[in-house]
Amino acid sequence: MFLRGNDGHEKARASRLVALYHWAKGTELLSVCMLRGEPGSVSTQLDQQFEGARTAALNSGDPSLEVILSWLHVGARKMVAGSLWAVARAVTRG
Repeated sequence: MFLRGNDGHEKARASRLVALYHWAKGTELLSVCMLRGEPGSVSTQLDQQFEGARTAALNSGDPSLEVILSWLHVGARKMVAGSLWAVARAVTRG
């Protein structure tokens, strides 16, 4: 019973759970992109997931989680930009 408690921190726990959900969804998008090169517009979707995760982390009052998510967002964007799929698309267009 993660969300229940008598200490008044239910909202913070729920926000942390939302942050973890968005983090997991962003990680799933990144892994599919790295393995299959799909979807082509993954950067926008990654931004939505990681920004949602960071907002939820801020609402939970967990600044360390917010910082970690910020760095993971930057790392995910760099992985997509440097992936084999992105390079192949750039060569095909050029």
